[in-house]
Amino acid sequence: MRVSKAIQTYYQDVHPEYEDIRVSDLAQIAEGMECEIYSFKLCLSRSGQPKEMDRILRIYQIPTQDMGWLSRRHQREYLGLLWLQEHGYPVPAHVEMVDDLHYMGKPFLVMQRFAGVSIGEAYRHMSPPERAQILRRFCRLYWDLHLLPFKDFTGGHYRSIGEEIADLAYLSQGFEKHGFTPGWEWLMKHPPSTMSPAVVHGDFHPENVLIGPGGELCVIDWTQVRVTDYRFDLGWTLLLGDAAGIREKLLRGYEEVRQATVPDIAYFEAASALKRLLIFALILEDGPGIVGLRPGAEENIAESMAEHIRALYSRWYTITGCHLEGINQHFPHPIR
Repeated sequence: MRVSKAIQTYYQDVHPEYEDIRVSDLAQIAEGMECEIYSFKLCLSRSGQPKEMDRILRIYQIPTQDMGWLSRRHQREYLGLLWLQEHGYPVPAHVEMVDDLHYMGKPFLVMQRFAGVSIGEAYRHMSPPERAQILRRFCRLYWDLHLLPFKDFTGGHYRSIGEEIADLAYLSQGFEKHGFTPGWEWLMKHPPSTMSPAVVHGDFHPENVLIGPGGELCVIDWTQVRVTDYRFDLGWTLLLGDAAGIREKLLRGYEEVRQATVPDIAYFEAASALKRLLIFALILEDGPGIVGLRPGAEENIAESMAEHIRALYSRWYTITGCHLEGINQHFPHPIR
């Protein structure tokens, strides 16, 4: 009821031209690590003419400290969605950002609801030929993102490989995660020789791509959108794909639509593994609020992701041969 009333009050404040504004069918559809997600119907009436729209509400946690690329999620997502819409990329439309905390005590976005299910969910019920086809479309969509004119997004600025790794060092040192020091030092000593900037999603995987009843696609969850080397994006996707058993299919599919192999991809998978391990360590030791995640996220990680965390470390070591000698101190169960 609190959420429903807050949404209704917001629309009454910003749309005084409507005589009647109602929120109905409010339902929490997900409690992600980053935000609470609701669906609802927005009913507006003017001059006796009612209009009903399906909407999504995303309520964001506020980090307890400035976390660099982990902060300002709602602003980054809002600006990214507007830019992507302008460039014809398939994302949710009609996005509104609300920074005023008096409505809910937290910032939120409202956007059009896309009718569909995730590719990840659809994939589980598909035949082998259908799976191959949807992964090809997924990879095509991914490459299309990396082809967008990034200079239009940032005016030509991009985050270098060194800056991305420096963020890991900053978090590791600033929050006394000393078990990670050999990791970011290794990454700084072995950088790739080339830089390929692109607009990146930051968490592009089958659960964040929706497919509609007519086969149309829509990419959601843009809280980490930025411009950096596209291989940071791909490395993260392959890391998650490895856990789902589709890493090789994703890499092969991406290289096919790109019509070229991806150089030095192992480096970016290693960087992604270290980043994911570091985020988990921050959540478990300092609480989810430190990185702007919802309360209780640490329980899910500690209970259900122990095997995944060990797999992340295994992937890191397989690529780099670099042992993180003190890393066990940051986790409730040994990971190496």
